[in-house]
Amino acid sequence: IPAPAMAPAKMVRMVVPRLPDVTLKQQDKSSLRVKFTIEADGKFTSELLEKSGNDKVDQAVRDALIRWQWEPATKDGKPVKSEIEITIELPLRQMR
Repeated sequence: IPAPAMAPAKMVRMVVPRLPDVTLKQQDKSSLRVKFTIEADGKFTSELLEKSGNDKVDQAVRDALIRWQWEPATKDGKPVKSEIEITIELPLRQMR
């Protein structure tokens, strides 16, 4: 029996975060790791797995993430729930 044909979820709309002007600390990160859980109907939730270290930056990213849109993954041509992790690189103006 052949394995089911799987196709990953596809991002169809990405909203770039409006980042605040912030002074970063040495330990702040310029990237965040995000996990998306995409339902079969395309609705999704997102969770910051790795945060920047700056609450204002993290909130700006969360505000943008809720406006993203996804097409669900498919298995044998039918939509299915899936999870995907991505890294978001932040174009922060770093003033250290």
